[in-house]
Amino acid sequence: MRELGDASRRLLAMKPGTRVFFEGPYGLFSESARTTEQAVFIGAGIGVTPLRAMLEDPHIGRRQATVILRGSTEEEVYLWGETYDLCVAKEAWLRVLVGSRPHGVQTWLSAEAYNQGERLTTLAPNIVNSDVFICGPTPWTDLVIRDARRAGVPEHRIHAERFDF
Repeated sequence: MRELGDASRRLLAMKPGTRVFFEGPYGLFSESARTTEQAVFIGAGIGVTPLRAMLEDPHIGRRQATVILRGSTEEEVYLWGETYDLCVAKEAWLRVLVGSRPHGVQTWLSAEAYNQGERLTTLAPNIVNSDVFICGPTPWTDLVIRDARRAGVPEHRIHAERFDF
């Protein structure tokens, strides 16, 4: 866990063994949000967490998912092993984009992917016929949403959660 603000600072300061209560889940990421059989999951950093959980859903069938993970470093591609195993089991298309973003370009892609000509439609060719689930930091998520709209994904198929405190 990283210190991102008051809430995470307090959590990090807690002593091991302290009793805590969690409630939820909350948010848009559930089977009930899906409108098509195909799903594209796009997550940055710890934003992979709800996407990884959705991959476990038995309603996600074989070859119905495309997963795109994004991290500035390999260490920031969280839950890699678990996500990889789920993708193998579901025969999901998996892409991992590691590295910083290109300078002077408003994109969510890594510089390497951008310079190689990758775009949302090349990473997820069936995106226009899919529900798109996006989770990551707000500015990054907004850029993915922009590209999904440009690709022709209907608004009701774009589901986004932003990781902000």
